[in-house]
Amino acid sequence: MDAFGFTQEKVLNALSEFGLSHLNEKVKYWYDGFTSGSRIDIYNP
Repeated sequence: MDAFGFTQEKVLNALSEFGLSHLNEKVKYWYDGFTSGSRIDIYNP
């Protein structure tokens, strides 16, 4: 999965770690929307 982007869980954890949780929805809007097999919510910068 790492070759295609980041899982939603990893993105939200990283935002939280850096005190940026207030940007969750904005980041989801910008970078979410990819799927790979049965995995959904792949973030691809």
